[in-house]
Amino acid sequence: MWSGLGMKTPDRRSYPSDISDEEWDIIKDHVPDPAWYPNMREPEHPSREILNAVRYRTRTGASWRQLPHDFPPWSTVFKRYQKWTREGVLQALHDRLRDAVRIAEGRNVVPTAGSIDSQSVKSTDGGGPHGFDGGKKGQRTQATHPC
Repeated sequence: MWSGLGMKTPDRRSYPSDISDEEWDIIKDHVPDPAWYPNMREPEHPSREILNAVRYRTRTGASWRQLPHDFPPWSTVFKRYQKWTREGVLQALHDRLRDAVRIAEGRNVVPTAGSIDSQSVKSTDGGGPHGFDGGKKGQRTQATHPC
């Protein structure tokens, strides 16, 4: 668990996916605190711990219900994740971090080039024009576009 100062207390072990103090210092102003109203009980789980649980789930591929018991309840983590996704918090955080990394590397914030990859798709004989992709040892179909 986390104390009010954001410090980890001994009753929760650390996971490799946990946010370091340095990482948290960079993003803490961009992660909203849980909503709290004076007539309600104060939120029990700080945003940092929710984000740690989301990162754990993303890293391990576990289902929401399989979060370890030393994280906040899975339903709390899931609801906050849904709220952040709906409000664009996670996308905005991703965009800010990506831009910061590009600037730190001396690159333009906006990429000047991109690439597109395709994959081989097996089809039946009636699937239209096709050939053989020797590199992937499979049939390559040519997609027909309606435009």
